[in-house]
Amino acid sequence: MCTNNYFNISRESLGLEPFVKKVDLTNANHTIKNNSLKIKECQKYLELREDQVRNAIKVDILKAVTVSEVLYICLNSIMQVEKDFSLLEKIIDEDDLTTNIAGELLGLTTKNVRRLIDEGYLTVVGTLEFKYGLANVVKRGEVRKLIPQVEEIKEFWKKQTKINRQMGAKKAVETRKTGINPNPTFKDHFLKEIENLPHKLSKLIRASISIVALNYYIERKSVKKIVDQELMDLKNSSIKKLFELYENSEYFKTLYIKGHEPYVYYCAKCMELINDVRSSIYMPWSDIRMLYQPCRGCTVHNDYYSVVKVNIRVMDYEFNIYTSYMDISDWFEKNKYDKHIPEFLNYFKPDHMFIDTQHVPTTEIKSFKIFEVMDYLKDFVNSKDLSLNI
Repeated sequence: MCTNNYFNISRESLGLEPFVKKVDLTNANHTIKNNSLKIKECQKYLELREDQVRNAIKVDILKAVTVSEVLYICLNSIMQVEKDFSLLEKIIDEDDLTTNIAGELLGLTTKNVRRLIDEGYLTVVGTLEFKYGLANVVKRGEVRKLIPQVEEIKEFWKKQTKINRQMGAKKAVETRKTGINPNPTFKDHFLKEIENLPHKLSKLIRASISIVALNYYIERKSVKKIVDQELMDLKNSSIKKLFELYENSEYFKTLYIKGHEPYVYYCAKCMELINDVRSSIYMPWSDIRMLYQPCRGCTVHNDYYSVVKVNIRVMDYEFNIYTSYMDISDWFEKNKYDKHIPEFLNYFKPDHMFIDTQHVPTTEIKSFKIFEVMDYLKDFVNSKDLSLNI
């Protein structure tokens, strides 16, 4: 949110007519209107498309305020973008590109762009509907940052293909001789171990390791400051399915970990006071929460930092799966579980698993590729034949 003090460059300084002729100095909206441009004007001034202007507002590069259902963009922030090319670049980086266009920019085929997505180099942020189906879209900024790495990635793929062909030939010869794969991967061994278990138990184990693997890809993206909402939604819906099917079984235990402190969504009036201070002195949010107590108009979430831990044990396999309470609060009944208040702050851990009490490293977990994990969990969430009546 912008404070009125931020609206300090007038339309007249650019030779434009003011929106309000007779200004009432006590009316803050008059100041906002006369020191702003509307979307069409901003497009023309910065030579951007409408979607780019809206993306710039969304990521807080262009400051804007809605007055009487009309969006007014602060001239101060427009002038900053005009002077600073890096800000303009950030705006353009928010563009959505189809995999075809991304491939043209990277000099790769669409198939190889999909491979970049599968290996975590690019993040799918949505889909576009065309005449013959849906197309995934990625952000231009991710594509732009990847361009210098393309040759290195292609070389790595070539070496990987060569090694795979050599290993594949050796495995094929050995398999023909013995009928046994001489160098099974962790995934091969794991799937072979559970294939002879009762169908519904093997489904529970496979779903659990898939959620752990999915979380690996979520964490990998978050390190790059990328929030992949599709993966997070799939994880939460998969956990919900686990609860529906197995919550009351002997294999399933749930721990509700109470967050250390509440989180405050400040009301507009409080935010204006806070922004006035932050415009002159940088202050971390942790300090703001200590100095500014919420008023009655603010919203306080006492469980914002609370965590739900699910422990699944089936024979030699154990899985610990963590999720934010806020992500599943629409269906998770926290009052059914005893509250646990941890003594330390880093109680939200990455998902992990054990086999026969031995921790399984992430190098083994990631042998389950992202597209395999997503396909399996989507089928699991939509399945209707699972229960523990075995």
